[in-house]
Parts: sequence; C-alpha cells; structure tokens
Amino acid sequence: MLAFWEILRPFNCLMASAAAIIGLLIAMVQDMHAALIIAGAVFLITGAGNVINDYYDRQIDAINRPDRPIPSKRIRPQTAFYYSIALFAAGCILAGLAGQICLVIATFNSMLLFFYARNLKVTPILGNLSVSYLTGSTFLFGGAVAGLVGLLANQVPFGLSFLASMSREIAKDIEDMEGDRQGGARTLPILAGERAAAALA
Repeated sequence: MLAFWEILRPFNCLMASAAAIIGLLIAMVQDMHAALIIAGAVFLITGAGNVINDYYDRQIDAINRPDRPIPSKRIRPQTAFYYSIALFAAGCILAGLAGQICLVIATFNSMLLFFYARNLKVTPILGNLSVSYLTGSTFLFGGAVAGLVGLLANQVPFGLSFLASMSREIAKDIEDMEGDRQGGARTLPILAGERAAAALA
C-alpha cells in the first residue's frame, strides 16, 4: 500500500493544494469548507497526473529513476493506469462541489495531464508549456471559487508560477537527457543542445 501513496508524490500534491488555497485567499474567500474541497480536488488530480506520468514513463524511469514504484515492480503498470483514472474522476467530482468554473478547470487540467503524459511530454516546448500552465493554474483554480473576479485576482501569481515552472522543466529535461534520448523523447535540450536550453531556462 505504501507504493500507492509514494507514486502520488504526496509532497508535490500538498504544495499544489497549498497554492490553490493561496489563490482562494487572494480572491478574498475565507471559507474553510471551500478550502478543504479545493485542496482535496487539487491533491487528487495532481496525484493522478503523477501516476499517469509514471505509467507512460515506465521505460524511461527504468533508466533515470529505477526505484520508482512501477519500474521497481511494486505496482503493476495496468494497476497504475486504472488508479490514475479513479483519482482523476474523484478529483473532478470534488471540484464540482466548489462550483462550475472549478469543474471546468479540473476537467480541462485532467485531460491535459493525461495527454501530456501520453503525447505532449516528448514534444519540445509544448510539453514544458503544458506543465507550466498546470502549475500556475492551481492559483486560478482556488480563485475560481469566487468566479471570474477570483480568476482575474490571481493573474500575477499564475504568471510568476508559469515562468518559474518553465525554467524548472527545461532544467529537468537537461538532467534527464540520457534516459530521454534512449526513450525516444524529443525534448528541447536534445534538439537544441544543452547550452541553448540552459540559456533559455
């Protein structure tokens, strides 16, 4: 059972939940019930994204991170796939309790996380842009409890988070070049070179 917790990368999930709560506070919403709902939804959907990412990255992780639950054979690939789908569904249901805009964002982000893991990660720049948007969107999700006004109030933290995440994603691609190259990924450092990618980051 520990592997099912580990594959979520709970620290990352908690950080995303914290960002959503900050977005809620920026939107001037002080509602403990709403805070618990959005934190739970973000935790579940972020965890689902991590699980589906590990499912599609299992061959690359066997080189770059062999200790992760799937390459270390503590979770079967098919089990991880169904686990992620269940988490996505639970997160979207919870998001619906926070409002229609929250449900739209949660559904869109869930689909983007899935297609990122399956298709977009190996696409130069587009994959990095997807992750950067997803990271920043946690602020928007929290603000969405207050409607469009809450979304507008969170434009600055969204932008800052987007730029910081973009830099981090490119740096991670540089670190993972060996495994990505063997796995057939077409990341920016592989196509443009390590120096150019580092300069952009």
